[in-house]
Amino acid sequence: MAPQTGMDATPGGFAAAASVVESAAMALRRLESPAFLAIVEGPVARGYFDPEEQEQLRDWFGRYLTAREALHECIVELRSDAMRDGHGRAFAVAYPA
Repeated sequence: MAPQTGMDATPGGFAAAASVVESAAMALRRLESPAFLAIVEGPVARGYFDPEEQEQLRDWFGRYLTAREALHECIVELRSDAMRDGHGRAFAVAYPA
């Protein structure tokens, strides 16, 4: 069972979920910056990563996984509340949006 973070099917819970989604989206946008994408250009051209480049790539991937996990937890909690409250169909429609 996921830890409770205040995200539930209430106006305050939706505000908390919206805040999580907004923060995660900003974090993911930063990962698409040219500085982060440049991490792989040299290694791809060479065919290997040196240790410093591997560390940079690990850092980038860790940031990606952190944002992804925040979004996943948000979905799990909202889905759980929707199913418990009988709003599973509404969740199924809103989730892909």
